[in-house]
Amino acid sequence: MSSEHDVTVGIRQVEGYLLWNSKVVSARAEADEFTRQLDWLTTAQREDIEHVFVTQRLAMHKAGLLHIVNRTVELCAEYEARYARLKRRCLGLCAGGFGAAVGVCTYIVQR
Repeated sequence: MSSEHDVTVGIRQVEGYLLWNSKVVSARAEADEFTRQLDWLTTAQREDIEHVFVTQRLAMHKAGLLHIVNRTVELCAEYEARYARLKRRCLGLCAGGFGAAVGVCTYIVQR
């Protein structure tokens, strides 16, 4: 069981790395495309602008991913609470039905 958990954790880490790496590659490509349009920039200016562009874009992606993570945690808690309520209701109905069945059987046997 522990090795399955380790494999799952490892896969999630690789997925996370690949996702973030794709965001970095995308941000760099967008920065390059943006600064190519500004042909009057010096090399140093271009590098500075690309650095700022990439930094801001990655901050935006990080904020978006953190929002998704937080919302996922909220939804998990909400669904767990709903499941617990549903389970209690189902158990209550089953217990009520069982009690009613026992009552009917008792009535029939005593008759």
